[in-house]
Amino acid sequence: MSTNNNNTNLKPQSRKYFERSKYINTLCSGVIICCLLAGCSSQPLVREEPTLMPPMDTQTVVQSVQVQAFSSDKNGYGARLAELVKNGISREGHIKVLNQDGQSLLTGTLTLGKIDSKAYQRSREVTEKKDGQKYTKTVYTYYYRKQLTATATYSLNQRHQVIAGNNFATDYKQEWSAETAAEARAISATDEEIISICLDNLAEDIIYAVSPHQQNLTFELQKGNSLKWDVWNLPHKGLKLGVDYYEKGLYSQARDYWNQVLEQATDTTNQAAARYNLGVYEVHEGHYKKAFDHFREADRVMPHNTLYMQALKKVERAARGNSDLRQMRVQ
Repeated sequence: MSTNNNNTNLKPQSRKYFERSKYINTLCSGVIICCLLAGCSSQPLVREEPTLMPPMDTQTVVQSVQVQAFSSDKNGYGARLAELVKNGISREGHIKVLNQDGQSLLTGTLTLGKIDSKAYQRSREVTEKKDGQKYTKTVYTYYYRKQLTATATYSLNQRHQVIAGNNFATDYKQEWSAETAAEARAISATDEEIISICLDNLAEDIIYAVSPHQQNLTFELQKGNSLKWDVWNLPHKGLKLGVDYYEKGLYSQARDYWNQVLEQATDTTNQAAARYNLGVYEVHEGHYKKAFDHFREADRVMPHNTLYMQALKKVERAARGNSDLRQMRVQ
C-alpha cells in the first residue's frame, strides 16, 4: 500500500513553484528571527555635558532665600536637612542664601520613621567528594536587611504667597550576607549612615525643585535594532554607522550619516530614528531649538513613542533653563 505524498505528486512546474515558495518562506523566517534577536540588544546611552536646568516646581524669579530648619519627628535631623538644602542652593550659585530677610522663605517637614531590620538565613545542599565517596551537606548563608522610608514636604513663600511646594519620598533598602549571622550584622550600614543617605536624596530633590541647577542629560541613541521593523523595511546602515562615530567623539561624521538616512530612507521608522539621533547631536552642540525641532519631527513621524516624547520634555526644560539664566542669576 502506497502513501500519498503531496510533494512527490506535484507536476514538474508546480513542484518548481513549491520549492521556490518553501525557500522564500525559510528565508523570510530567518530574517524575522534575526530581527527579533537584534531587538534584544540594548541601545547605547550617551551622557551629555551638564546642562543648566530650571527649577522643577516654580517659574517665579527667586533672587534670595532664607531656609528654616525643617520640623521633624526626630530631633536634630530637620536642621541637618535645612543645612544640606542651603549648601546645595549656594553651590548651584543662582540664588543667594541668607540667614534672615530673604526675598523668599523655605520651610518644611521631615519624617524619618523607623529603620526596619531583619535577620534571616537560607540553606542549600552541596555535594562533595571525599576519599572517593560523595556526600551531601547543608550550607547556610546568613542575611541582614535594613530599610527606611523618609519623606519631606517643603513650601516656598514669597510675599506671604506660596510660589512652590511639593512632597518627596526616598526609600532605602539594602541587605548584606555572610557566613554567620554576626558577620552579616557587623558589615551592615549603621542607622546614622542610612539616615544620611536619605537626607542627601531629599535635599537634592528640594534643591532641584526651587533652584536652577546643573544636570546631565542622558539619551539613548538609536541604531535601529530595538525598533519595530517589518521584513521589507530593515534598519538603514547609516543609523549604526552614525552611532559608532558618535561614540568615538566624531560628531560631525555621525551627523552626516544620519542626514544620509533622511535622504535615502523611505520608511517612517528609519526617518524617525535618524531625526531623534540628530536631535541628540544638536543637544551636544548646545543648539536646543534645533534639537527640539528634530525631536518634534521624530514624534510627528512616529507618535506615542515614549523615547521621543521624553526627549522633547528634556530639551524643552534645558532650553528654558538656559534662556532664563540671565534673569535668575544672582545679582
